[in-house]
Amino acid sequence: MLRNLWVLWLNARNLHYIKQFNPRKQIRLATNKHKTKEFLSQRWIPVPLTYAHISHRDNLFHMDFGTFPEKKFVVKPNRGSQGKGIYVVKDTKWTKATFHEKKSKKFSRMPAIIQKWSDTIQYKYHDYFYSHLPFFPYSYKVGKKHIPDLQFKKELVQILDGQYRIGNKPDSILIEELIEAGDWFEMFCEWGLADIRIICFNLVPIAAMLRVPTKKSWGKANIAQGWIALGVDIATWSVTSLSWKWAGKVFTDEFPEEYKHFKDVKIPYWEDLLLLSANTQFFVNIGYIGLDWVITKKWPQLLEVNGRAWIEIQNITMTPLLKRIKKVDDLHVPDPKKWVEITHALFSKHKIPVQHTRVVYLSQKASLSKAEDKSFHVDVIALATIKKKRNYVSKELFAKLGTDRITLKLPDSDIKATITIHESDSIYGNQIRLWTSFLEDYVLKTEHKAHPNIEFIGRTNLVPTEIQDLKILDQNIFTLNKKISLAKVLKPTNYLSELDTFVSKKGKYNPTFHYSYPSTTKIASWRNKLQRLYDQHAQGTLLESPFAKLLYNKIDELDHTVSLIEAYAKQDFKSIYTHNKALFNDFDPDLIALAKRKLREYVLPEKNHMGKKMTPTETKKRLLAFMKERSIEGVPVYATTRSMSRIAVGYKHDKPFIRLLMTNRGSFWEAKLESKLVHEIDVHLKRYLNGQKMGWNIMTMGTAKYIIDEEGLAIWKAEQIMKNYLPDYNTIAIYEKYDSLFKAKTLNFMQLAEYIMKHKKGKNKKHTLSGVYNTALKLKRGIQQTKHIHQWAIYMKDKVYLDGYAKISNHIQKNNGVVDERLMVGKITLEDIDLIY
Repeated sequence: MLRNLWVLWLNARNLHYIKQFNPRKQIRLATNKHKTKEFLSQRWIPVPLTYAHISHRDNLFHMDFGTFPEKKFVVKPNRGSQGKGIYVVKDTKWTKATFHEKKSKKFSRMPAIIQKWSDTIQYKYHDYFYSHLPFFPYSYKVGKKHIPDLQFKKELVQILDGQYRIGNKPDSILIEELIEAGDWFEMFCEWGLADIRIICFNLVPIAAMLRVPTKKSWGKANIAQGWIALGVDIATWSVTSLSWKWAGKVFTDEFPEEYKHFKDVKIPYWEDLLLLSANTQFFVNIGYIGLDWVITKKWPQLLEVNGRAWIEIQNITMTPLLKRIKKVDDLHVPDPKKWVEITHALFSKHKIPVQHTRVVYLSQKASLSKAEDKSFHVDVIALATIKKKRNYVSKELFAKLGTDRITLKLPDSDIKATITIHESDSIYGNQIRLWTSFLEDYVLKTEHKAHPNIEFIGRTNLVPTEIQDLKILDQNIFTLNKKISLAKVLKPTNYLSELDTFVSKKGKYNPTFHYSYPSTTKIASWRNKLQRLYDQHAQGTLLESPFAKLLYNKIDELDHTVSLIEAYAKQDFKSIYTHNKALFNDFDPDLIALAKRKLREYVLPEKNHMGKKMTPTETKKRLLAFMKERSIEGVPVYATTRSMSRIAVGYKHDKPFIRLLMTNRGSFWEAKLESKLVHEIDVHLKRYLNGQKMGWNIMTMGTAKYIIDEEGLAIWKAEQIMKNYLPDYNTIAIYEKYDSLFKAKTLNFMQLAEYIMKHKKGKNKKHTLSGVYNTALKLKRGIQQTKHIHQWAIYMKDKVYLDGYAKISNHIQKNNGVVDERLMVGKITLEDIDLIY
């Protein structure tokens, strides 16, 4: 038991935090499970499916429970407390027995005088009431026994009477899907469904625990009946403590024998759970809140919102809440991701010392820079050569560096050292060979983190004497490209609050977005660096290598990107449109007409021709098998619940990874899955990996306007897979995006949202308000006052999908139905091929 000044006691919780930070209106929302679920489901918070909400007896007795999916469901009070009144139905069976047969036997056994009285009064009432009820020949397995339909419903009347609600006021019944534990969560659910309680204050998760049912608690998460509670380090997401009623103590070092396997187990989806918890608190607007989550076979789901969160969590996690609350009570952070970062920074129990990893690999990526010029650096491959007694580089690289004392950085090993280098005739390209004396200070690991780059550039496209200048220019452009990001700039800082308002007003609202644009000083700095590159290369005419044109075109694209960011910061709509056109091309009248025609003619394909339905677990297995078939190794796959795309390739620190959306939207029809894998892996990922082998940054970051050709190629290849299942298949989404974007020129945000809902095709025709909000935001990105109509106030990136598809289709048609495989060498365009090969 914790005993110190930082413990949050019950009275202090009620007086200082619940009364002060939890408005009554929001508490009423939290205690109404049905309204809370409806409210949050429209705001991208995953909750269990609701099969029925019953408020009256007549509706209860006329409800056919046998129609619920999989014959499994959970019945609970809408405003219940302490887990009472919950019925878990694990199976529904058909039975021949009827209530009327049992009733006649029951009354035939009554004494004569009671029988006579019941015949005249009560029996007539029952006979009249039940004779008007429909007959449902089912029985429901609750626990170990089966309960007939009518008897079960009579028990549920107690919920309607308010027996499980505080104050015994009338209540309603909520019938939900029966949640089953996911593959990563089953170890905690041997005797019943475990859940994760996360406490948040001021939008920051501050404490967490796992409630695990046991055999002694009869499968229920009830501490009085013998369940166990596991304390979770909220920063490192591992189990650190165990509280067990029968032991009467909290275990931190050594767990009881039967629960040893829980020690230091890491909870899956933890980053997602923290962010979802912070977002949920933001939406319900309760300052001190407890959130109960469970990880299912599909995705993490929110079970309950508790505005009077239990303070016993302090004893279980051995962390006083008051101390943590004081650390965050005066923070004002608008970015949801920052809420989770604060959790990691402030609340980790394990203090991890900052130290360099002293490991050197046989080969790995490195960079060389001059001590007197920090802006100058060259990417190289560092090779460990224990037989040499000096550090060697090529003559060309030595001449370019102009000094024998350089700074060596090894990012994979987090090593930075100043060394002396020598030139060698036997070394070519950007390599450095490290000698014995340097390696003596480090651990040499006998594996390759990077192999020497292989050049595929045609000899006629590279002038040998210009290679080092091209490499330096390539590196400088790459460094600038990482800093100048439209995606980061055009992300509203008040995304959640405006989504909440938009949904609350049923879409009848024009949001006002706030953006964190770079300062004028930062924009000027980018311009100066681009201008220096122009000047150093004589406005793009200095280098004679045809390959240099790829780099010069990329500089022009970065210049338009900076100008577009500046135009958004000033809300200069004409300039916004001008630079959007420069980056993504203008509208094509023929494609506008084609999009409208395709939308008119579209017919929803039949799902029974698309193979079997793949669960998220099957999807992940197929994804891993697909990568193995392509001999792709070393690319991690991360499961997430907050991705806009069900499968997507992402990049972190210039290393690719795959995001796999593990929600209900993450399940696929077989045809869709195969086409998506071709789209993401056979095109996006393979072009990146092939580009890495080229040894040039431009091949991985993408040449100017590469995105048009890449998306077009990915869509075309994916569509060919779909046509194996559905010969007349069309990728309708690309036509929808083009049409909606063109229409956005003449509509404000609210009108655009209505247009999207009205004209949505395909499987998502019944679009949620949150989905419509995101679609409209993509088209109006960067615009602050969306109520005004500016024909130039649109973000035109969504054009690239149909533009690219039309371009690639025309190319294939002219090329006798064959894709030019040279497109796969990296992230390039069709026009770039002649500058490479």
